[in-house]
Amino acid sequence: MLETVESYGNKPKGLPRASKPFRAKQARDNRQLRANTLDLAAIRSYAEVGCTLDEIAGLLGVSSSWLDTQKKNNPDLEGAILAGNANLRSSLRSAQVRLALTGHPTMLIWLGKQFLGQSDKQEIKQENTLNVVLQDAVRELRELGRDEVLKIKQIIEKGPENDSSPQIIDN
Repeated sequence: MLETVESYGNKPKGLPRASKPFRAKQARDNRQLRANTLDLAAIRSYAEVGCTLDEIAGLLGVSSSWLDTQKKNNPDLEGAILAGNANLRSSLRSAQVRLALTGHPTMLIWLGKQFLGQSDKQEIKQENTLNVVLQDAVRELRELGRDEVLKIKQIIEKGPENDSSPQIIDN
């Protein structure tokens, strides 16, 4: 006659449980099976449209840390991601060049800066303007007489009286 086995929860007592090393091997085999069933073509296509590793993991339904580990351990997976990223950059570059060659001025300027070392000369013009203003001021100071220079010196040394607004020296 069979005796009923009391159980806590849904686990019957008395049944053998797999050993820890056996369970660990099963988990490793399961991870390896998942790693071997990754669709490299899909991963490459995700990388070709600019998906990050986290986004690819989300689309595959795996954790990003697991996918990162697989990428480090599997050269084919890393190659698929790198090839997809390279294809994205190549496609973007060719689209930019096509747009620039149609006469798009902004793209022409940007590509000129990227590939031809061209730059804006606006900064130099601002420096030249500042230099001209300073040269004019120095020339005017040299034309002042000794008495006028002493008056300016006294005004500067005296400083602002009750208000904090700057002193204006004119003529």
